[in-house]
Amino acid sequence: MIIYCIIITILFLLLSFLYLRLRSDVRTGERQIEYIQKEKSAMKLSLPDSLPALRHIVEMVEKQRDEVMQMRREQQRKDQEMKEMISCISHDIRTPMNAIIGFSDIIAEHPDDEEIVKNAIFKIQASGEILLKIINDVLDLSKIESGKAEIVEMVTDLKQMEENLKMMLEYSIQKGMIDFKVEDQIENPLVWCDVTKLQQVLVNVLNNAVKFTPAGGTITFSCVQRMIAPGFAEYKFTIKDTGIGMTEEFQKHAFEAFERERTSTESKTEGTGLGLAIVKKLVDLMHGDVIIQSNSGQGTKIQISLPLRIATENQLHQSDKAKEYKIGLDGMHVLLVEDNELNAEIAMEVLKNKGILVNWVPDGCACVEEIQDKEAGTYQFILMDVQMPRMNGYEATQKIRQLADVKKAQIPIIAMTANAFEEDRKHALDAGMDGFIMKPFRVDEMMKVIGEVME
Repeated sequence: MIIYCIIITILFLLLSFLYLRLRSDVRTGERQIEYIQKEKSAMKLSLPDSLPALRHIVEMVEKQRDEVMQMRREQQRKDQEMKEMISCISHDIRTPMNAIIGFSDIIAEHPDDEEIVKNAIFKIQASGEILLKIINDVLDLSKIESGKAEIVEMVTDLKQMEENLKMMLEYSIQKGMIDFKVEDQIENPLVWCDVTKLQQVLVNVLNNAVKFTPAGGTITFSCVQRMIAPGFAEYKFTIKDTGIGMTEEFQKHAFEAFERERTSTESKTEGTGLGLAIVKKLVDLMHGDVIIQSNSGQGTKIQISLPLRIATENQLHQSDKAKEYKIGLDGMHVLLVEDNELNAEIAMEVLKNKGILVNWVPDGCACVEEIQDKEAGTYQFILMDVQMPRMNGYEATQKIRQLADVKKAQIPIIAMTANAFEEDRKHALDAGMDGFIMKPFRVDEMMKVIGEVME
């Protein structure tokens, strides 16, 4: 639940930042319009109508005013879209959130049943990972629009991904009394793909199917493989439901952002129309196709076709080996710099479970003072938050790097921050940090970064 709260806070702050930036653009356009209108009025007062050349200048000013007015209308349209996005982004994160809340309730009801608690915790963790991946992809949407998004391929087991999706949807399916079936005809489940983007595509489509399928209905998820070239295959993912369906007219606009055929009152389901727009953008980015087949009142079938490179067992094992990077950390002493008590508590518990001794300070000033006061070698490395009161992590790192004692100045420093963009990683390294851990973190990923830095 702590991770869930942190994620929602990050998302709220991000959307607030985007909204304020867009409002700033609108105000800039408005100031330009006011300036042009004042210039036009001044020219009309001082220029005789009998001077054709000067009238031409006035006409040019009017043309420029019209162009700025058009820009203002465009900014207002974007402003409205941003308002809608802020109010409805829950469409894409509701499914894993629902699983986290649902299984948390199950734990609260059966705290003494070890098997139930263990099973619920496992599914909460799986849903939390998918939720975090979805949020990261929402952050990348602006990159998709600008052509800067990148496909990051890794060896993926499609059958394991299917199991993860089933676990995440289990609570919603049971609650909605829906029959969920999985069928696949995959000879080569190991493929190279951007698993984060593929998983978000399938989550969005499956989420829609669950929401718009009434109790007693059926959802079928299937995957079929067709070889298209040596080492390459087309994988067709199909999600078919017996829900309320779509009209032929709506299907023409289904992939446009915020398009919805019915209001939530009419369909008795919540949603915004953002999910399929994201699906289309991500599938296009992966050089695939998405097709909708539906009739109102007769259910919907959505097919997603992707060309994927087939991977081998050896490549999968190499990938797993990289993830299982280990280094002896027992007895090491770390200085944890974190202003948030909950985040500090989580990090300290994780580190102590790995045999690491931890000392915690709440900000950059306290960190610098601690390093100055203690003998060199007291701490083997520092885990440094970035955004903190009094002195942030970047400033603290720079001050430590400037210490006269060379051994103290060269202590490994690892950023541990909720700042999620690649430029944040670059900023941390430019400030003199040696590694970067993004919150909320997975324990294995945290240990991998620590191990790489300490090596």
